Amino acid sequence: MGAMGLFLFSMGGFANQYFWPENPEFANTSIPLTLILCALAMTLSGRSFLEIEQRTLADKTLKAITWICAGFTGLTLAIPYSQAILFNTGLGLTVIFTLSIIAISRWRQGYQTAKTPNSP
Repeated sequence: MGAMGLFLFSMGGFANQYFWPENPEFANTSIPLTLILCALAMTLSGRSFLEIEQRTLADKTLKAITWICAGFTGLTLAIPYSQAILFNTGLGLTVIFTLSIIAISRWRQGYQTAKTPNSP
């Protein structure tokens, strides 16, 4: 939740205004950096929430995505904004798509928590 809060704060320009007004270079870095931290947090919380069993394809996929997110976190600090935002947005969308597929799979397996609250 902290990563998402910082991402939204950065996107709105408030983080630059209140946290690092003297560092415009970091203001550009903060958006892709907090975006990749959101992707990492989504992956870890989704893996835990959906109670993914060890050594399954879903487990291996989410572990790989976790490591990719960790690598992209460091890479974000080293590459230009234009590349970082593209890579991190793509990875964020991949995380959302992957977790959606795994959630549907878990729901089909009978895992009731994977169902939306308003589903019959």
